[in-house]
Amino acid sequence: MENVFVHLKSCKLANRVFDAVEEVREAVIEAWTGFAGRSDRIGSAMTREWADFSN
Repeated sequence: MENVFVHLKSCKLANRVFDAVEEVREAVIEAWTGFAGRSDRIGSAMTREWADFSN
């Protein structure tokens, strides 16, 4: 889950200034909705070369 947060933060939420908490909420919802709608992003964000789950 940490990888997802890092991806959202760096791609959608970084380098922005929000004037109100509601703007933060809307930006997070938009970022999550865009991320969750793309299964290819979910797979790539959760995959790590060092993690071998084949056993």
